[in-house]
Amino acid sequence: MEKKLSLDMLEKLLEISRQMAETRALDPLLKYAMSEVLAFVNAEFGYLILLDAENKLDFRVRQNSKGVEI
Repeated sequence: MEKKLSLDMLEKLLEISRQMAETRALDPLLKYAMSEVLAFVNAEFGYLILLDAENKLDFRVRQNSKGVEI
């Protein structure tokens, strides 16, 4: 079972990497990454926080497991 889980994890990472290579717009890519991570770890909601040029927190992505912004 561990081998199967590891193979599934690698396939998911490859899928995410491909999408990242194909997507040039940052915001859709971040939302896609968040959706995939939430599904991967079976989380209910997540936040992706960036540090802006003024060293302030930028809560770029805030969404639940259904992709709805929170």
